[in-house]
Amino acid sequence: MTVSRFAIDFEKSINKIETNPIILFYYLKIMTEFYCEKPRVTFYDLETTGLNYYHERIIEIAAESDGETFCDLCHVDGKPLPEIITKLTGITDEMLTNATPEKTVLRNFCHFVGRTRTPVYLVAHNNEGFDRWFLKVRANNYRVRLPSSWRYVDSLQLAKLIYPNRDSYSLNSLCKDLDVTQIQAHRAGDDVRCLKEIFVKMAKTYNKQRGLSGNWDDHISNIWEETQLV
Repeated sequence: MTVSRFAIDFEKSINKIETNPIILFYYLKIMTEFYCEKPRVTFYDLETTGLNYYHERIIEIAAESDGETFCDLCHVDGKPLPEIITKLTGITDEMLTNATPEKTVLRNFCHFVGRTRTPVYLVAHNNEGFDRWFLKVRANNYRVRLPSSWRYVDSLQLAKLIYPNRDSYSLNSLCKDLDVTQIQAHRAGDDVRCLKEIFVKMAKTYNKQRGLSGNWDDHISNIWEETQLV
């Protein structure tokens, strides 16, 4: 089809919409929902058997979005958990014996996050250095497809952006300075709760620094774009 033919057909379609009240009503309804629906922001955290996402495994995933929560331990076959991981997280081999298989937890996590026509933002602390890539490699290992439309936001990069002179950007350090109480550090569920609290505070600071009005999540796309450059 030539460009001119396409333009003529497109103009005819618009004319039909404008002259039919019923079609016009549903057309405007769909377009309003598409452009005005708020983006979905999901906070998530992983606990793993180690730092190397090509050789280690996920032992816990937690997430929170719009007041709904997700949290599950993952069954790990093979070698016992390293002692340092048990000391750090409090997760033991016994806790994972009858846990859900890692593949199933990953699929359930994807279902929780969802696939929507509006942008989906996944927020994690050190997302670019750890969580995002661990999630992608482990999902790929099980042929679990992660939507390419998901946008990953790193709260650590946001902290560097708005607090450029800090000595530490760890979750623990930020929680202390932003008056967020950690109850069970290095367990995915509590880390997600703390992550959301500090991110909301940092997003408000980001908006204020840039003279932006509205709620903390109204400019999540700006945060996503700017933190890609840090």
